[in-house]
Amino acid sequence: LAEKARRLRQHGLLRNPSIPWDYNVQELGWNYMLSDFQAAVALAQTERWEELRQRRERLAHLYLHHLQGHPTLRPYPFPASDKLSWHLFPVFWEEGSASRRALLYQTLQAQGFHLNLHYKPLHLHPAYQPYLQPHHRFPVADWAYERILTLPLWPDMPPACAHRLLTSLLQALSPAPLSP
Repeated sequence: LAEKARRLRQHGLLRNPSIPWDYNVQELGWNYMLSDFQAAVALAQTERWEELRQRRERLAHLYLHHLQGHPTLRPYPFPASDKLSWHLFPVFWEEGSASRRALLYQTLQAQGFHLNLHYKPLHLHPAYQPYLQPHHRFPVADWAYERILTLPLWPDMPPACAHRLLTSLLQALSPAPLSP
């Protein structure tokens, strides 16, 4: 019962210990992870929201500048807006596949960079399997999930760290492509 309560408080997620970015929604749950202390911190942070957003925006523009025109990395098509939160920075790796992305992830993680993958399509989670029919297919979601990776982006991230990540990422992708 205690394990089920822990799982339900985190949207019913169950992490795969051998693949750090992989998780499955085993059953529909909730998000009851905000403590009183966290709520107090969140209230204090709302006063700094615009400052923090602008810091993330500067890093996002750094990423956009350096990835512009890259032959195989394409930033997510962000909407034209003057107030994006920039809480994530997803990119599509046109030559990616699940196995090649895993190798890229491991290569960068060994250099101290922790990418993430947002988001695993709902139809791949066990909790949603009962709602699917055998003929249901989601080729666009499957295609995107095999190729998407999320670059680190947080307000206090030093620009030098973003530059090092970009250098490592671009070196990992060329000239010899990752295999398999």
